[in-house]
Amino acid sequence: MTESSSKTNPYESSSTDGVSEPIDKPLPMWLAMIEGSAWALVSVFPIVALMALLFRFPVMFAGPSSGPSAVVPALFSALFYGVIMGGLVAVALGGGMAGVAACLISPDTKQRHWITAILALFSTIFLLFILATLDWYVGPW
Repeated sequence: MTESSSKTNPYESSSTDGVSEPIDKPLPMWLAMIEGSAWALVSVFPIVALMALLFRFPVMFAGPSSGPSAVVPALFSALFYGVIMGGLVAVALGGGMAGVAACLISPDTKQRHWITAILALFSTIFLLFILATLDWYVGPW
């Protein structure tokens, strides 16, 4: 038997002498988009609660409200705006774009997960801030 035929792994190069290194292959971009969308969708309701508590949030049939008494109505309003009006689709698209941006920023997989999470949270905060201040731009609604 020759040296090359005694190897058990035909894909292993002859220079490694049986020592294989792990392959650090980056994840596909569509997985980063799904991860960003998941981060954005999971963070919607905690951010709405904080926004209603600290700033303001448009409550259905009551207008913009803030403070501790506005948290529960704001959560129901966010559910209505998200499911009925399609706001969760916009949030998911924003999170998906955050995943794409994270892929373009960092090829490192571990670092990309953190960048995806941070960018998805910022996109959710941005979209909810637009909703909270929409009456400043278009008038009362």
